[in-house]
Amino acid sequence: MAMKTETISRSYSVFNQFFLSLLVISASGFGKGILDNYYRGFETPIYSTMTVQDSTDSMAIVYHGRPLVMSLVVPGLGQYYNREAWWRTSLFAGIELFGLYSYWNWSTRAEDIRINYEKYADQHWTLENFITNTPVLGVSYADVRFGGTHHLILELNGVLIAQDTLGQLGNDPGLIVLRDRDFYENIGKYDQFVGGWDDVYDQDGNPLYWEKQKDVGDSTEILIMTRHRDNYLSQRAKNNSYLKMAKFAVSAIMFNHVASAFEALWSSNRNSIERRNKVKPTMGLIYDRKAPYGIGGIAFALTW
Repeated sequence: MAMKTETISRSYSVFNQFFLSLLVISASGFGKGILDNYYRGFETPIYSTMTVQDSTDSMAIVYHGRPLVMSLVVPGLGQYYNREAWWRTSLFAGIELFGLYSYWNWSTRAEDIRINYEKYADQHWTLENFITNTPVLGVSYADVRFGGTHHLILELNGVLIAQDTLGQLGNDPGLIVLRDRDFYENIGKYDQFVGGWDDVYDQDGNPLYWEKQKDVGDSTEILIMTRHRDNYLSQRAKNNSYLKMAKFAVSAIMFNHVASAFEALWSSNRNSIERRNKVKPTMGLIYDRKAPYGIGGIAFALTW
């Protein structure tokens, strides 16, 4: 049988960025630009050969790498292309749908909780309470002070001011605090801002707060707790749990793409009539002289 050989040069690089662009889930959630400074002086072209049938035969061209690429894009599609058992296509497609639903569900729950705990903080933490209660609490707790390690973004009539000057300013009506992401983290995480909660003292000036011990490894940390702060921290902890589960769902989705692709490749190779037509995947690190540890990414290549 007449045969002819073509030489084709192919390059597949940046394994993880390729998946992120295919999934279109959340590019901001992962690393960025790992190949921005890729130095190509050490790059060696990857060559491969593909054998096709002559036009005098059946005119059929067999692309053994096609099911791999199809499953990389849509898990289960390569299995369908290979005409594998229906349960294999359904398995990978089902895992993909379940992973996408789980990511959406957990992300939505986390976002709803975030909105609620921010509203809760807006109702129960005020700058006025912070200015009034901090000097009183500071007598007993050294961590409770205006000029601590962490800072809020404060404005007085549109001008940024230093946090440690609050003691001299008092409750000026033009004084506001920027309630950004760091603000909502600081008021719950650090004792420095506990004076801002509206249940530190009752109406008669009696203390309502209590001390809570927290194990931090080699020592024990004392937290100044109020009922509102405790509730607020519980909401944030629940939010973080859902975010972690959402990240786990993304990892499962990416793994499913890889598993489906390599299973489709294995099945294609297994069904190949001629052993020389089999596709062989290879992976390696990409050298980047400007990246940490000299690793700029992962190169993925196919030879057949």
